[in-house]
Amino acid sequence: MDKKYKIGIIYNDDSNWIGGTYYIENLISSFQWLPQEKQPEIIVLSRSKSEYEKLKNVTENHDLKHFSTDWHPSLFKRGVNKLTRSVLSRHIFSKRLDNIINVAFPNPLGIIYYEVKKKVFWLPDFQHYRLPHLFSKEEKTIRNRWFELPTKGNYPVVLSSQAAKDDYFDIFPDAKNQVYVLPFAVKMPDLGGETSIKKTLEKYEITKPYFLCSNQFWVHKNHMLVLKAVKKLVGTFSNIQILFTGKEYDPRDPAYTDTLKKYVVKHKLEKNISFLGFIDRGDQLRLMIRALAVIQPSLFEGWSTVIEDAKCLGQNILASSLPVNKEQLENYPKFHKAFFDPYDESELAELLTSYQDRDEVVNEYDYRSDIRRFAENFISIVDSVMR
Repeated sequence: MDKKYKIGIIYNDDSNWIGGTYYIENLISSFQWLPQEKQPEIIVLSRSKSEYEKLKNVTENHDLKHFSTDWHPSLFKRGVNKLTRSVLSRHIFSKRLDNIINVAFPNPLGIIYYEVKKKVFWLPDFQHYRLPHLFSKEEKTIRNRWFELPTKGNYPVVLSSQAAKDDYFDIFPDAKNQVYVLPFAVKMPDLGGETSIKKTLEKYEITKPYFLCSNQFWVHKNHMLVLKAVKKLVGTFSNIQILFTGKEYDPRDPAYTDTLKKYVVKHKLEKNISFLGFIDRGDQLRLMIRALAVIQPSLFEGWSTVIEDAKCLGQNILASSLPVNKEQLENYPKFHKAFFDPYDESELAELLTSYQDRDEVVNEYDYRSDIRRFAENFISIVDSVMR
C-alpha cells in the first residue's frame, strides 16, 4: 500500500446474521498482524456509537474512528436528491461521506454512499440462487437486486471462495466487473485456561464426551441430518451426545426449531441432544475446545465461520462434502478432517462412531498465517481498486 487509504468499514451488530457481524470483527482484527506502516486508517460506519464502541473492544483496536450512518433526510430532501441525481449525477443534500473515506466496504447501499466513488461489495454466498425453495418470492426479489447491483454498476466484488466465484460467473456470465477471492480468517478471543473451560462445562451441565454443532437454526444448516444420524446410533453408541448452539429462529421457516425438538422427543433422544441456544461466543469456543469433533452439516455455505473457528483451535472437523468445505479445509491436516454426504445420515453416523474417542494428536497447523494472509489480501484488493 503506497499510502494509507481511509477505508470505510460498514458494521452492523446483527444477531439475525451473526456471520456478517463476525466477518467485520475478524477483518478489522486481522489488520493488527500487519506491520504498523501498512495498517490502514479505518472509519467505522455504523448506525450507533454503541456499535462502534463494541467493535473497538472486540477487536482491541482503539485507533478506529467513527462516522454515524444514522441519517434520515426529509421527504423534500429525498425528492431534490432524486432530481439532482438524474440531472447532475449527484446529491444536493448529503452527509458528504465522500470527503471522509476513499473506499467503502462491504455493502455500501443507500443514499449515504451515493457520492462515494469507490465502492466494494462483499457477496457472502449464492444460496438463494442454488436453494431457491428456501426463500419467499419477495426475499428472492430483494436479494436479486442486491446481488445484481455490483454487476450493473460495474463495482468490484469480493467473494470468500473460488467456489463462490464459479457460482458468480455461472449466474452472471456476462459480468465485466472485477471479482476478487478473499478467504477470511478468525481471531480467537482470550478463552482463559483450563479453569475457564471447566466452569463452562459446569455452566451447561455437560458431564460426558460430546460433539458440537454451532450454526444458526436455518433450514439449510441441515440440523435434521445430525438428529437422524444420532437416531441410528443410539442402540450401539448409547452415550453419544450432540450439543447444538445458535439462534433458534429461521424467519423463512419459523417452525423449523420446533420440528427438530419434536423429532428429539418422538425418538426419545433427550439424553443425547442438547439445545443450548444462542450463547456467548467465548462459551461456544470453550465448548469447541473440548468437543470430540465439530460437525458442519450445511447444505450450502459461502465460507464457514464455524470451520474457521475449529481450524484455529486445531479441532477435528466433520463437514458436509460441499466443494466450498473441501476448499476451506484443503490445507488442513488429513487426520483432523472428514467429509460426508449432506443427504446421507448413515455416512455421518459412521463418522461419529469413528470419532467417539478424542483424537489427542497434536495439530501443528499454523493458523496465524491465515490471519495475516486475510489482512494482506484485503489491502491488496484496496490497492487494486484505488489505482
